[in-house]
Amino acid sequence: MGVDLKLVSCLAILFGLSGCGGGGTSKPVPPPTQGPAPAPSPAPAPDPQPEQMAIEFYDPRLDSENRQLGLYTPLLGLDDGYVYGMATRGGAGGCYMNSDCGMIFRMDREGNVERLHRFSGADGFYGRDHGHLIEGSDGALYGTTLFGGADDRGVVFRITSAGSYTVLHEFKGGGDEGQPIGSLVEHSDGYLYGTTNFGPNICDSHPEGSVRCGTIYRVSKDGEYQVVHAFGRDSDPMAATKPNGTLVEGPDGALYGTARGGKLDCRDINAQDGSECGTIFRYDPKAGFETVYHFGDPQTQGTMPRGPLIVASDGYMYGTTPFGASVACRTLGCGTVYKFSTDGRVEFIHRFILDDNGELDHTLGYTPGEHLVEGADGYLYGATVSGGFYRTSDNGTIFRLSKTGEHDVLHSFGPHDTSTLRRPVSGLMRAPDGGLWGTFDAGDNIIFRVQEPSS
Repeated sequence: MGVDLKLVSCLAILFGLSGCGGGGTSKPVPPPTQGPAPAPSPAPAPDPQPEQMAIEFYDPRLDSENRQLGLYTPLLGLDDGYVYGMATRGGAGGCYMNSDCGMIFRMDREGNVERLHRFSGADGFYGRDHGHLIEGSDGALYGTTLFGGADDRGVVFRITSAGSYTVLHEFKGGGDEGQPIGSLVEHSDGYLYGTTNFGPNICDSHPEGSVRCGTIYRVSKDGEYQVVHAFGRDSDPMAATKPNGTLVEGPDGALYGTARGGKLDCRDINAQDGSECGTIFRYDPKAGFETVYHFGDPQTQGTMPRGPLIVASDGYMYGTTPFGASVACRTLGCGTVYKFSTDGRVEFIHRFILDDNGELDHTLGYTPGEHLVEGADGYLYGATVSGGFYRTSDNGTIFRLSKTGEHDVLHSFGPHDTSTLRRPVSGLMRAPDGGLWGTFDAGDNIIFRVQEPSS
């Protein structure tokens, strides 16, 4: 039950390849410039127009309803040529405040959408901004919902590409507490691991309520569930707490993740009351839990990580921080990409908005999205939420980064793309064919795809 593709926009090709419509390479229209100044001083020449990647935009709709899907999180590309995702619309009604419960869908390269499962609330409620699908070693897809289930604390589920849906675990409070965040990861031991917002330990208390420290859990593919770590500060006031979500299996077989908490207070530096600089933690199924790195001063390094780490082909893990390294963008800073090793060392390989000479350059983009990917060429690819060539739109960029920090802007989002897009907050996900897929913030219905450059 697909629909026609509403919008496919093909822009100029990176590195001088031919344009989609024939007739050579086209370039986006530059922003208007002022006329020449009175003689004898001519007006400065406008900045040269950047080369742009070929990019496709999709505005997918459900055939029978012509409704926007409500997209917030990354998509999953599979060998069958489809991209799979979850959306806040397309499900049954009657969830929180009588809202739509959301759905699981897949989309082909022509933009045709097929609904695989309609959440009912009892079997899950996909709210927004909380994880994406993964493919298991058995070929099934696995995911979580933040809400829904018998106690409305979320579920872990399995779904096949044909749409056969099974709830593996319903969070019920007590020891597991609930509200799973981020995505699942399949460990080499065969279990699926994830994290929750809630847990038995309290981290912070406010007049409006308490903030729980969270948990790490594992679940088997037949639904056997266990909390393997409850975050807390009883034994270590600097311990990592309040996990950001998705874990990754490192080269040493341990699971690594980032967390908001760690009691290294960034408040005096960036004027954010109660803010913590964030941490990286390790959970080894055999050896247990350990906090391995504390982020610090946002004027000299990245701070407040939000997204997951990725394991690259060189054996290091890479991640982003939306803040830190330069306070030029705002009091919190412009963001970084960092390299992390299993012995706890961190190197900030790129500081956003600084050019090769250490000067500020808005056109380079800043505030990176959460998800990096590694291309077949060994480069890291990602997106920034802000900055870019088109200052009037400030819609962000797609960038490529070497593992030694050489940075290129491959595309600046702007008025030449489409008037409805906003910012690519979720970052990028890579499909098997080398396509890099992303979505925009604020529930915009636009999906974009670029093809990674040939190595």
